[in-house]
Amino acid sequence: MTTSKINILIVEDEQLFRKGLTYMLQKYNINTIGLADNGEQALEFLKECSPDIVLLDLEMPVLNGSKTLNKIMKSFPKTKVIIISSYHDDELIKDNFNRGAMAYVSKKEDIKIVVAAIKAVHKGKIFEDNIPELLKTKCFKDGHYYKLLYSEREKEIIHYICKGFSVKEISNKLLVSCSAIETNLTIIYKKANVKNRQEFLSFALNNGLQFFGTKYL
Repeated sequence: MTTSKINILIVEDEQLFRKGLTYMLQKYNINTIGLADNGEQALEFLKECSPDIVLLDLEMPVLNGSKTLNKIMKSFPKTKVIIISSYHDDELIKDNFNRGAMAYVSKKEDIKIVVAAIKAVHKGKIFEDNIPELLKTKCFKDGHYYKLLYSEREKEIIHYICKGFSVKEISNKLLVSCSAIETNLTIIYKKANVKNRQEFLSFALNNGLQFFGTKYL
């Protein structure tokens, strides 16, 4: 069975690195559909095309990676972004995850790590296998992390849980069966590593999940 290609945009001002990365990734069925020297070029490209993932360097002329990431999240919020950088500072990693990145890969990493990050992010997952354990603590897993962890339906349910709705009330609100809500709750609790509603409410309040549902108000 043939696996469909993953289409990416590489935003990187070093031409040799761009070409080398493009060549190596195509061996893993990852297709580079665009190349940009800086953030402004990347934003122009995104107006016309929708790559599955953007690989974004941080240090670039005209518009750097962090500012570009901000603009991508504002104008193209569904775009998945992986930071690929020469810098590997803990605070820098945290900052870019908080801005909306779904993975942070060092240019010194093996190509297999880059491929693993691309495949994970393509599935909608945050890739953190290459991140030091220290960064996987609660201070790292902020609101953005949990927005990605939970599906849109799960976030709807979390919204109503935090407002004190019963399973039946949530069922009526979302026009689905009570058993479907219960199934979703089991998944929600498992992702939070809690056993029941009371434990989840404490977890939700500690991690800002009560704000998930503002768009449902």
